[in-house]
Amino acid sequence: MSDVPAAIEPLLARLCGGAITSDDYVGYFLNEYGEELVFAQRRGEKAARLWHSDADWQMFHIGDHSIRVGAAMDGRGRNCP
Repeated sequence: MSDVPAAIEPLLARLCGGAITSDDYVGYFLNEYGEELVFAQRRGEKAARLWHSDADWQMFHIGDHSIRVGAAMDGRGRNCP
């Protein structure tokens, strides 16, 4: 048995179907409704990617101005294409 823990990046990539590597800062969240969210941002980049299980794992590009309380999440932040 190995004392080295399994890397989380391949597990999250398989879950959401996205390209996630060890070069990414990653986060996983399960909300109160059982919906899963996966966040990944390449180190040094301003934009990030967000996948949401309730959106059929569609990827959203997010940046500084992408998410606002009370606004629709369309993934088109000022710093994102």
